[in-house]
Amino acid sequence: WTFDSVNASYKWHGADAGIDQFVQADYLKRAYQYAAANWPWVGLMSLLTMPNVDWLDDGNPQDEEQYWWAIMDPSPTDVRMRAAFIVLCDYFNEVQFNLYCPYDPDPSRRGQR
Repeated sequence: WTFDSVNASYKWHGADAGIDQFVQADYLKRAYQYAAANWPWVGLMSLLTMPNVDWLDDGNPQDEEQYWWAIMDPSPTDVRMRAAFIVLCDYFNEVQFNLYCPYDPDPSRRGQR
C-alpha cells in the first residue's frame, strides 16, 4: 500500500483515499495475519520496498514513487523506520518469540511481553 500524496498515478488510492503511514502499517499487518490464517502452506511472504539512498541524489526523495511504498526512510547514515516497520516488527516478534519489537519508540514496549 502506498500513502503517496504527490504522484497522480498513485495519489488517488494513496493519500487521497486516506492512506497514511499508520493505515499502511495496519493494512500490511492484516495482510500477514490473513495469510497466516488462510494460507498456512505459504512458506515465505515477502515485502517490498526497502529504501534506496539514490532517492536522495536530487534532494527530493518524495519524487520517487517507491519512496511512498517503502517501510523505512532513505538515509545514508542512520536507520529511519516508519510505522509499518515497527508494526510488522512487533507482530513478527510477538508471533515467533512473544516479544515486543526492540525498535519500538516506546521504551515500555521493548523486550518481553
